[in-house]
Amino acid sequence: MSIRSIFSYPYERTDDLVFSAPLGYSVQSLPPNQDVNRGSVVYSISVAKQEGGIEVKRHLLENGMIYGKNDYLALRAFFSTVKADDDAQILLQNGPTAQNN
Repeated sequence: MSIRSIFSYPYERTDDLVFSAPLGYSVQSLPPNQDVNRGSVVYSISVAKQEGGIEVKRHLLENGMIYGKNDYLALRAFFSTVKADDDAQILLQNGPTAQNN
């Protein structure tokens, strides 16, 4: 088995963001929450409505530095999930449009 250093150092990042909806807009849909734990890599994201806005909490942990070539597909799938969830959209709708639907 070939062993390869992929990451220079372990890292962890936690974000807690609050977005205010523009005046007259309301939140119509949010992306689903996600929790992925693959041992040395962990990712979670939660999106919740708040009064007049949205709160996004995100946590990413990469706790390894050396992986075997057999780990490549699992790591690729993990980081593909992270990218897809980070790119998820929040749908807002303005008041007049909402009343017409």
